[in-house]
Amino acid sequence: MSEPRGERDANSGRGERLEVISDANWEEFCSAPAAVLVIAESGCEACRAWTGELRDYLERDSGWAHVRFGKIELDRAEAQGFTAANADWLRLVEGVPFNVLYLGGEPRTSFAGGGVSRIENRLRRYAAVHQHPPSIP
Repeated sequence: MSEPRGERDANSGRGERLEVISDANWEEFCSAPAAVLVIAESGCEACRAWTGELRDYLERDSGWAHVRFGKIELDRAEAQGFTAANADWLRLVEGVPFNVLYLGGEPRTSFAGGGVSRIENRLRRYAAVHQHPPSIP
């Protein structure tokens, strides 16, 4: 049996739904049918608070199980490729945390800051059609 994607909680050993995104996996992650990417920096207190809130939410959530959630910290060496490949739009981001909803590999919506209700509203608006993939006859 394979390990779940994402970070491991050092205290409990449980797999988490919030994946660690880096140069090794960002392209695959962003091209998923539905993915929410949290863009952060390692020393950002607001980023830590939003990450904690999102993790708590994801532990209880079952309605968006088909959506991947990930976090990348731009000031880490392992994010240099992502930062270079996305420099055109990243330079317009005025602060972190910053969240991007990708559908089928394309960014559909984004917002600065945190807030579970803000994520849920965007998922309902943009990703609901991706909740149940069409069956193949």
